[in-house]
Amino acid sequence: MFMSLSAWREAWDHCIPVLTVDGTFMKGYFKGTLLTACTRDANRQLVPLAFGICDSENKDSWKWFFSQLKLALSYRHNLYIVSDRNAGIIKSVKDVFPSAGHGYCV
Repeated sequence: MFMSLSAWREAWDHCIPVLTVDGTFMKGYFKGTLLTACTRDANRQLVPLAFGICDSENKDSWKWFFSQLKLALSYRHNLYIVSDRNAGIIKSVKDVFPSAGHGYCV
């Protein structure tokens, strides 16, 4: 499942062109992995852009998530993506957003 609310998509046009993405395990009643994409506005406040729920955090799930994100958000020529060093994210960013910069958080 992928979700990006229209208010989030509209906010993207007024935020810095930096996506912060990450995944986390869901260990409650529902199992799986929650993938998220956020940015920051001009006041440096966190703005959610999208989330997806998938079976596990791997290359295929990240490629699916980034493909859906690319369809949902308007194009930004100076896009930069920040993530951890998950191998699935690294490969999928290169496949789906080949012209985007990509850095790692510590």
